[in-house]
Amino acid sequence: MQYKHIKGLFFFIFCFVIFSARGQAVSYKDLVGKWQGTDEKNEKGSLRFIDSSKIAVSMMSGPELEMNYKIDFSKDPMWLDLYRKDAPTQIMLKGLIRLNSKNELKWQVFPDGKRPADFMIDRSGTSLILQRVQ
Repeated sequence: MQYKHIKGLFFFIFCFVIFSARGQAVSYKDLVGKWQGTDEKNEKGSLRFIDSSKIAVSMMSGPELEMNYKIDFSKDPMWLDLYRKDAPTQIMLKGLIRLNSKNELKWQVFPDGKRPADFMIDRSGTSLILQRVQ
């Protein structure tokens, strides 16, 4: 009879460890580096997280544009706002990101500024799966 209790205790501890590891908070340190991917239209894009506030963005195989960013790590998917204060007119791009794994990131941009609560499948060409390259 005690054997069943020990098995149950080990099962509980196993589940606790697995679910707490999955729920660990993501920080900008998990994102630092370069991420590249291709969208449904075969357009290349990349994000290069430089530090906790600067990012370099490349879309449609164009040159990198250094911008500032704010990220809300409390949301799932996380809210990512890209902006440039020093441009003649302030540039602001709202988006969503999710770290799928240590080396894979999903990113979707909403140029109209209307960010939904989750990724949208019907917005072809604005969603990228990015792989860590650096």
